[in-house]
Amino acid sequence: MGTTWSVLVSGDVSDEGALRRTIEAELNAVEDEMSHYRPGSEISRFNDWREPDWFPVSSAFAHVVATAQHIAGETSGALDVTCSPVLRLWGFGPRAEDRKIPSEEELARARQLVGHENLEFRVEPPALKKRTPSLRLDLSAVAKGHGVDRVARALGRAGFSNVLVEVGGEIVCMGEKGPGRPWTVAIERPRASGEIGHTDVALRDLAVATSGDYRNYWVEDGTRYSHVVDPRVARPVAHQTASVTVFAETCEAADAWATALLVMGAEEGMALAEREGLMASFVVRSGADGFDVSTSSAYRRRFSP
Repeated sequence: MGTTWSVLVSGDVSDEGALRRTIEAELNAVEDEMSHYRPGSEISRFNDWREPDWFPVSSAFAHVVATAQHIAGETSGALDVTCSPVLRLWGFGPRAEDRKIPSEEELARARQLVGHENLEFRVEPPALKKRTPSLRLDLSAVAKGHGVDRVARALGRAGFSNVLVEVGGEIVCMGEKGPGRPWTVAIERPRASGEIGHTDVALRDLAVATSGDYRNYWVEDGTRYSHVVDPRVARPVAHQTASVTVFAETCEAADAWATALLVMGAEEGMALAEREGLMASFVVRSGADGFDVSTSSAYRRRFSP
């Protein structure tokens, strides 16, 4: 997935090599299914598919798409796994495309190629179908969190009940670090200085994911264009929300919701977080140099002293 992973295990590990093989097998399986960097992956083959028929996929693939499509519906398309043509147009695709401001004609053509409503799925038997032959998927907003969940479940089956799994900053905590001691994770917080600070949070049996706009962006004529693109208007977001952190029972859900809420921004996103009962924290630029943090009711109930 173009990133790193780490696993912490509380307790004895008799065969670290076997444990590593278990972890890597799960992550490789996710890439074989959902990596658009691998030509032979399921998602690459589906993207090349031009027929109007059902395309068989693994049950895990169908499940991830089901999660993404549910959140797409709840957010009126703020999360859209068919948005890759728009991302590429703005220079945020899988390859280092030239970064420039697209013309209105280019944006109009790109909008014709996307739309979560043009993707159908079924979970039994697992399969996907395109309503438009040119439709392409990018599961980057969901697959990494799904991979974290897969590793955690595999470790649970192997008998490890107290583990922390992290892939590219997305985390699942199972059990505890030690008797009466929860796991402690550091949540990124951008600072006015440009540095990235951290806030420590104690977790048991919970997942967390953060989406931010402060790492991948470019600037032209004083305007900042981030990789956080709103599929509803085919443009990088223009609001002042810098990052969103979501806590959930699964990392797949936390990952997807964090992306959707960041696209929506603090005002629209907080209203949805309250409606859905999400544990969410928004970091918003304030003035020239400052940042404010706002949290949902569910977040405060879980984490406030």
